[in-house]
Amino acid sequence: HGEMSSVQTEIKLVESLRRFEAIVRNASSGETIGVAFLEYTSENTGTNKAKLLHLTHTYTPPSLRGLGIASQLCDAAFQYAQQHQYQVVPICSYIEQNYVPKHPEVHHLLARM
Repeated sequence: HGEMSSVQTEIKLVESLRRFEAIVRNASSGETIGVAFLEYTSENTGTNKAKLLHLTHTYTPPSLRGLGIASQLCDAAFQYAQQHQYQVVPICSYIEQNYVPKHPEVHHLLARM
């Protein structure tokens, strides 16, 4: 369906809230339709220990589901982990059960528990 072309998604990291946000706008009017987010906590346990990024919760407003926005948020979180040498702990069931199995390219970033 043609809904995808009518929205623009901007992903940004909001460190003060410890979350990645996807601000979804109507492409023609520019008005914000909704905000989806992925919450995390990070743990930096000392010099020789792994830095861990716990992805705790993903939320997409019901009106925006099915557009792949949660997946884009995960992409951003895993890119962030890679850039900052974090190992990822997917606590959120969506990430663990849906995103990770479909994205073998992120498996090397997962923390070995």
